[in-house]
Amino acid sequence: PSEFIPIAESTGVIHRIDEWVMRTVCAQLQVWDRTGVPPIRVAVNVSARWFGHTGFIESVNRALQSTGVAPHRVLLEITEGAMLRLGEDTERKMQALERTGVAVAIDDFGTGYSSMAYLKLPAVTYLKIDRSFISSLPDNTNDAAITTAMLAMAKSLGLIPIAEGIE
Repeated sequence: PSEFIPIAESTGVIHRIDEWVMRTVCAQLQVWDRTGVPPIRVAVNVSARWFGHTGFIESVNRALQSTGVAPHRVLLEITEGAMLRLGEDTERKMQALERTGVAVAIDDFGTGYSSMAYLKLPAVTYLKIDRSFISSLPDNTNDAAITTAMLAMAKSLGLIPIAEGIE
């Protein structure tokens, strides 16, 4: 991913890949529903390019509606960096996702220019604590303190924490 994603972004195909992934996830959920698999939620990583695209919300809605998948069955993982790059438009998109019923996880939390304001945006339901803080637990006291603080913050904001790498 560290090599593929930047190439896909620089060539402009990442947003088509992201749309394909979203449609494929929804279609797979539909297949599982028909075969009797208990309903689960599937997380989909969203690139900064796709999140910033003007047709992002419409594309997500189209994938859900064409398959009949309930919006709460999809969790969009968006990095802090993607939200930061979009700026003021982030809140509008989050409000639209909340109206749709799609939940959002802030991915890689704590590794970028953390803005606590993103934690209170509509649709943000999950806080995904970056693997760099989780991998050295419980031995690294600094990572333990940071992780404990993030867990306390998530709890007080009513967010569901996810420890990246062990989910």
